[in-house]
Amino acid sequence: MTKRQDSLINTAVLIQREAAKETGMIGFLARTLAQSSIPHSDPKTNYYERTNGLTTLSITGKPKIGLPYGSIPRLLLTWICTQAVKTQSPILNIGSSQAEFLRMLGMQNTGYYIKQLDEQARRLFSSLISIEYSDNDKFMVDNILIAKKAVLCWDKTTDKPVWGGQIMLTNEFYDEITQAPVPLDLRVMQALKKSPLAMDIYAWLIYRIFLLRMKKQPQVKIPWKALQAQFGSGYGSNSKKLTANNQKKIEQQALRDFRHKFLIRLKEVILFYPEIANCIDHDECFLILRSAKLHIHRASNNLARIKQ
Repeated sequence: MTKRQDSLINTAVLIQREAAKETGMIGFLARTLAQSSIPHSDPKTNYYERTNGLTTLSITGKPKIGLPYGSIPRLLLTWICTQAVKTQSPILNIGSSQAEFLRMLGMQNTGYYIKQLDEQARRLFSSLISIEYSDNDKFMVDNILIAKKAVLCWDKTTDKPVWGGQIMLTNEFYDEITQAPVPLDLRVMQALKKSPLAMDIYAWLIYRIFLLRMKKQPQVKIPWKALQAQFGSGYGSNSKKLTANNQKKIEQQALRDFRHKFLIRLKEVILFYPEIANCIDHDECFLILRSAKLHIHRASNNLARIKQ
């Protein structure tokens, strides 16, 4: 057992002792963000997209700033969505102190995290998110800026450190959050923060289990290729030997690599969502997900309004 696995098991045991509702740690995530994800690592580009069925989420960043990536913008987005749902306001205050804000995000009050939060916040709030729906009969696209205005101050270089700030969400993003938020346990998101993929799987599983129950479906079979497009389309894409002769082999190996990585992170998620342990199977072609108990019981009534 690795040090990470041991730490996750101990944290999961502690979390299981007390429900998220009792600790005030129920959070929310916009359903679009629960179905698609931002980059896991720096894509070294200003454009990125993920596809989930007929829906494609793309992010365009400013060339001088770049795209958000990793765990920190995921924690920040979860905090934004949670605050928007709880306050029912598009104007969010970032707290009375730097330490408090970092604590709410599940981050330590250290120079490293402060620097990373500063950089990723700049990347996130400068990016344009596009949600595109396309089939044979219909095409629709929504272009969304997360914040109409964001002022974040954490200057500690002066004699009197400056702290404060406010995030004013755009109407489009605020509506996207509050119309049908997906409830989750903030403690789990924070515990999984060393793996952006695990964070994505956790949020996605909550959403998919709810859909199965709502549609009264006993199970769903999801092709690994579809999951790769949704969560890990970058696997194998950096190969410098991509030619007509070996392209198929490289794509097959990339899919195997993704499946292996996904299953490792899935096991970590199951530690925190044990109700699904016996409701997931897989083979070489599909991940098979069966209906299970909801992770967050008696969740917000907003969840029931998720559109099919």
